Amino acid sequence: MKVKDIMMKNVVVANSSESVSSAFSKIKKHNINQLPVVDNNRYRGMFTLKNAVTKNMDPTTAKCGNLIISTPNLGCADSLENAAHSLLNSGMRALPVIENNNIVGIVSESDIISSIERISRNLLDMEIGKISTECECVTKKDKVGKVRNIMIYKNVSRVPVIEGNKIVGVVRSMDLIKLLEGKESMQSRGGKPHEKVAKEKISIEDTLVESIMHSPVVVSSSTQLKSVLASMKEYEEAIVSNGSVKIITPKDILELIVSSPAKETHVQIIGLDNENPQFKLKTQQAVDDFMEKMDKMIERIQYLFVHVEKSHKGGTRQEYSIRTRFGTPMGMFVAKASGWNPATVAQEVMNNLEKEVIKKYGKRRTDIKKRRLLNKRR
Repeated sequence: MKVKDIMMKNVVVANSSESVSSAFSKIKKHNINQLPVVDNNRYRGMFTLKNAVTKNMDPTTAKCGNLIISTPNLGCADSLENAAHSLLNSGMRALPVIENNNIVGIVSESDIISSIERISRNLLDMEIGKISTECECVTKKDKVGKVRNIMIYKNVSRVPVIEGNKIVGVVRSMDLIKLLEGKESMQSRGGKPHEKVAKEKISIEDTLVESIMHSPVVVSSSTQLKSVLASMKEYEEAIVSNGSVKIITPKDILELIVSSPAKETHVQIIGLDNENPQFKLKTQQAVDDFMEKMDKMIERIQYLFVHVEKSHKGGTRQEYSIRTRFGTPMGMFVAKASGWNPATVAQEVMNNLEKEVIKKYGKRRTDIKKRRLLNKRR
């Protein structure tokens, strides 16, 4: 399948001089997370919801042109696998389709996962627990400022809400719009609701999470991927409850599509295109060392997928987050790490992945020895 087969052709756009408040109205009306910014029929970049709601600004006076993020473009003839790769590599949730310097469509994460049956049917039977990743959580009585900080520093768009061991809600980027607009009644620090006053901006730091959270989609770890695709298209996440809280998002599914097993061991690292040579070398060395160890332990390794992301924290400082997926006959292993030193993060994530594999591999070998011993006694 090609990009032209799934792209949305009626593209909702903004222009550089348009107010952020106007962009928010379009985002809410069409239930989208980003707007291509187009001036004089030229694509300039992407206005994203998450980037906007994590800024301290007045949306009625701030302009979209000041929040543009440069992105790669897709072409109509690009494959869906290449589109998924570009989405992951750029960190965007949607990318424009450009032909003859004109924007002719847009492709989002949801568009691609909606076509997963035609891309890789073998992924549909995978259990959610094997795909999901650990996530940061908040409580109902936490302030929304904490949610916003998690979104900024962990580079995520949604945060689960827990009460004891129970998942009771989720806060998404879309939920923060109402705070910036200051038009909703929110609970303050003392738990008393503010009056609805359109011109009064309610402090994010003083707002309780329970005021804006939504009901979550909660599934068990044994649920198959095909059972949650419909709800993920609408809500864009499913939260996994199995002792610990994990989450699956469209990004996790895109990673599966990009890292689909090949006939030979397939190692893929994305997110390093614009990184310095030393970091690339350190990351490759960490991966090579890991694969050398695994080759001695495991037969018929399927693939290793490494996804490097970075987010700006003000100034020139950046935090790195690296996620890995390792496919083996024993199942899939997932690990992640984050920090300020990219080389250290690369080594840490491969060490975490190695520990997970050794833990399961060691248990498997112990079980085999026990079975052999029982057979001898018989």
